Amino acid sequence: MGHDGTQDDHDAAGGEAASLDALKDATVKINEAAEALERRAELRAVNLAPERPSEDSLKKLDSSMKRNSALIRKLKSLSEESRRGVLDDIAKTNQSKYVSEVVGAICEAPLKVKDVAAALAVCSALHQRYAEFARELVGGLAKLCVSADEEKAGVARKRAVLRLLVELLLAGLYSAHSVLLHIVKHLVAAADFQKDAEGAQASLSLLTALAKAGREELLGLPHKLPVALAPASLESGQEGGELAAAAEAYRGAVVRYEAALASRHTLPPEAQQQLRGSVERCFEAACEALQGSHVALQATEAENARVLNNRGDLPEDMAAAYEAQRKAFEGLQRTAAQLGEVLDRLLPELKQGVTRIAAAADGGGAAAAAPADQAQPVFEDEETRSFYESLVDLRTVVPAVLLGEKGKESGEQLDGAAASAASGEQQEGAEGGGGGGGKGAAAESGAAVAKSSTAGSGSKQVPAGDDAQEGKAEEPREPSQLDLLVSRLPGCVTKELADELAVNFCYLQNKGARKRLVRALAAELPPGALALLPFYARIAATLSQVFPEVGQGVVAHLEAEFAALQRSKDATPRTLEPRVRTMRYVAELSKFQVFPHGAAFSMLKALLDDFSGHNIDAACAMVETAGRFFYRLPETSTRTANFLEVMMKLRNARNLDARQSGLVDSAYFAVRAADRGAKRKQREPEQEYIRYLVYERLPLGQITKVLKKLRRLPWARFERYLVKTLVRATHKGRFSQIPHIASLAAGLSRYHPSLGVGLVDEVLEAVEAGLEVPDAGHYQRRVAAVRLLGELYNYKLITSQVIFATLHLILAYGHEAGTPPEVSRRLDPPANYFRLRLVCTLLEVCGQYFTRGPARRKLDRFLPYLQRYLLAKPPLPLDVEFDLQDLWDHLKLKPPQCDSYEAACAAVADIEAAEAAAAAKGLAPIEEESDREDGEEGGEGGSDGGSDAEGEEGGSQAEGEEEDEEARQEGGGDEEEDEEEEGVRMVRPAYQAAAEVDDDFEREFSQLMLDYQGRPAVAGAAARQPGMGTAAGLGGSGPGPLLPSAAHGPPSQAGDGGEGEAVSFRVMMKRGGKDDRTRELHIPLTAGMAAHLRLKEEQEAAEKAELKRLVLAANTRDQQEQLDAVRAAQQHRRSGARGYYGRGGGRGSGGGERLL
Repeated sequence: MGHDGTQDDHDAAGGEAASLDALKDATVKINEAAEALERRAELRAVNLAPERPSEDSLKKLDSSMKRNSALIRKLKSLSEESRRGVLDDIAKTNQSKYVSEVVGAICEAPLKVKDVAAALAVCSALHQRYAEFARELVGGLAKLCVSADEEKAGVARKRAVLRLLVELLLAGLYSAHSVLLHIVKHLVAAADFQKDAEGAQASLSLLTALAKAGREELLGLPHKLPVALAPASLESGQEGGELAAAAEAYRGAVVRYEAALASRHTLPPEAQQQLRGSVERCFEAACEALQGSHVALQATEAENARVLNNRGDLPEDMAAAYEAQRKAFEGLQRTAAQLGEVLDRLLPELKQGVTRIAAAADGGGAAAAAPADQAQPVFEDEETRSFYESLVDLRTVVPAVLLGEKGKESGEQLDGAAASAASGEQQEGAEGGGGGGGKGAAAESGAAVAKSSTAGSGSKQVPAGDDAQEGKAEEPREPSQLDLLVSRLPGCVTKELADELAVNFCYLQNKGARKRLVRALAAELPPGALALLPFYARIAATLSQVFPEVGQGVVAHLEAEFAALQRSKDATPRTLEPRVRTMRYVAELSKFQVFPHGAAFSMLKALLDDFSGHNIDAACAMVETAGRFFYRLPETSTRTANFLEVMMKLRNARNLDARQSGLVDSAYFAVRAADRGAKRKQREPEQEYIRYLVYERLPLGQITKVLKKLRRLPWARFERYLVKTLVRATHKGRFSQIPHIASLAAGLSRYHPSLGVGLVDEVLEAVEAGLEVPDAGHYQRRVAAVRLLGELYNYKLITSQVIFATLHLILAYGHEAGTPPEVSRRLDPPANYFRLRLVCTLLEVCGQYFTRGPARRKLDRFLPYLQRYLLAKPPLPLDVEFDLQDLWDHLKLKPPQCDSYEAACAAVADIEAAEAAAAAKGLAPIEEESDREDGEEGGEGGSDGGSDAEGEEGGSQAEGEEEDEEARQEGGGDEEEDEEEEGVRMVRPAYQAAAEVDDDFEREFSQLMLDYQGRPAVAGAAARQPGMGTAAGLGGSGPGPLLPSAAHGPPSQAGDGGEGEAVSFRVMMKRGGKDDRTRELHIPLTAGMAAHLRLKEEQEAAEKAELKRLVLAANTRDQQEQLDAVRAAQQHRRSGARGYYGRGGGRGSGGGERLL
């Protein structure tokens, strides 16, 4: 008892000390507040009746501009620290001529709330000296409050200015409350949360500052003590003690404070009502906006949770938008709460959304019903599907009263439990049969529960394990029964045993038992018993139907364990088994729709982000266990495929050992096993053969062989498919094989002209399609199409008119008259230079043949259009400039010189005007390209398909000829193939050159001589092979443009008596293997070609003679130098041998030199 009395005395002393300190602190604060009110009242009295100095007194003060400028500078940086200095300067200077400047300086000062007291003192001092100061200052500050400045710094400055205006009104510098009323109305009108949420929040913040500054004086709200104490704390326990004195001092301070409040200045009630009504309307609007913002924020959170669950991560733009929305909501809530505290109003209640676990559980339930409606089964077989989807319905097996659910009356439920016990006793002998034994044991446990509930409901039970008893609502349980049930968990190795244990637990469950079971399911797994995980997961899924906290507890424990393992970074073998076990458990629970799929994918992503060490084993364990399930589930199929691709890329990029590589491969192919043999598109055998020839044989240069084999196809059926295959080969194959495609098309078009027409149409359509849809992903395809178009011109399948029409189309498409500007910018963006690359590619392929004739005139006409397009673009990047410079060098042209875009437009307009005028007069030039002109333009770079095919094959052609020779020896129909091959070399298939040509040959050759004499450019091209010493033969045996080929021997001069009057040539008439037919031809020296060749030979002979002379002279000089060196060495040996005895004087001489 003594001890208890001492303790009570100590407690009383402590309480008395606490009350004394509280009273003293409250007294000090109330006295400070009363003093502030008294000082404000005194200042107001002085400001209402100021005693301003006379003009004579002001004249005695310093009114210099220098001193006043210094004061104005100080006012612009007015703060609490500079308060004393500014007041001293005001007392010593005369600012009567600078009142407006002083007002402007105060309005420009970056005031803060803590500087309002200093500003009030300065303004009062100025008001007491200059009558016009207050009026100008109030007007300037009012304009500043309603200005449109919503930046963070601007709002803070407005808050301080508004507080200063309130203090100036209460201090008596002005009495017109209409100024504040106008500001409040403006702020309320600006607080439109629907149109401008940010501006409305700024206005709400300013209104809050106004309400705080004049809560009682302006708004008429009841006053509050700075510190209010409970009446019990004012009761003194001892008469005349220290506590009683402190209580008396507190009461005196309160009386003083109330007296100061009674003498304060307040607005009229009508003005207070107007201000309070405006502020309250703004507060109500803020509350409505807060509720709407909260609903929108919840919708955003739900959408983000859905995206996170589907994708595994949240896009950056969605995360940034959510963060901005959340910050705006929190700012609005904070400001509205501050205003509500001033107005004594409460914020509306905001309904909170569901938690993540509940949302995941709802999503899991919806997903659990989805597989029944899917066309493709999620699980491999019916047994597996039954294991993961057909769970025991506990509500039909276990009485509702034991599940904590409202059911029938307790008597009926107990009768049902007793009946279950009786049936269990009858089936006791049949225990061990699986499901029957489970039901019997469950019924027996139910009977025990019923018996204990009727016999000893009032007895006290010891809690199971370390868990506390739930309360009086919990049924008393024997702790040994729960321990026995938990000990049976490792023996649940079948579906029936797992279901039996789940049912039995329902007869023993309470809050502590559920926690104990969660710990056993999540944290007390036997080491290395990975085979038990599916059955543990089934138990958790079964009980989660009626006890959601069981599944949630297991999920939370696994998430925490995974996070701890990831943080530990322990790569020792002891952490391998926990990592693998955790991920397999997560996978099994995901199959039962207990573990949220989004959280599972987040774990897998974390493992892939650090794909090394034990993380590889853990990731592979999860993919092997649940990867196939996720891959077949529609809502997670795409994410699973993406994660699999990432895992394989990491496997290829990392230096994994054989074991880890095997694990990754096993996991990957366990999921994608059915996709390894992807179905190939079914095509006809002929189509496959066409693809084989075009994609595999043609790139090798075997053009003639491919041509012969393609001609054997049923042309009517497969011509269209061949055209499409050739077009696709331009962008699917190598860029260098496009000339082979054009050569093959040229050879085939001689037998099937429709193929050439169809191929040209397809290529032109591809070019125009690329202009219609300028997709950057198809740029390479468009370049290949343009390259093929140029090669088709080289092989004479199209004319230059098509080429230049395409060039003009490339530049003008989308820029025609009447095209909207937005369409033009979409089709040809200003900073896109891809069309220039197309033009450069096309002209580089076939532009070397536009050197004369109509083609050259068309090229000259096109260049101003190109220059106009270049000047319409921004400054070209370096790579485009280099491409254009290479193009000019390749074409050997000088680019058109236009200084500006207007000059280029004028040049184009002149060309179009001249053409229009000529067309109006009927004088427009008619330019037709004949076959001969085509040959002159494009024939040198690429001849007919058959001729170039032979030249381009190289070694592959030799192999093809050997194969053809073997085929000729085997079959009898090979002669026809030889005839076909010879026909390939013809210019036209309908013309067969005769073996012996007399008159026709002479006529054609005379025409050739005239062409060479009249066209020196062609003659120079014909004589471009001086090393061979031959004139140009006539390759090909048909009419039309004849092309130069290699000659068969050195040129011979005229006969014995010719004395150089003629030159003899050997001209090939037909080439056919060993049976080559040639004819000797004598050309007079008067012909330009013969004279040129004779001159060339003479120059070469003179050059050889000069070279021979120089070589002989150099040889003679070298021999002379060697002879002189030998003589000098002999002379030296003779002179050096005299100083030595014995033989070998030469070596002695050498040794002597070394000694010296």
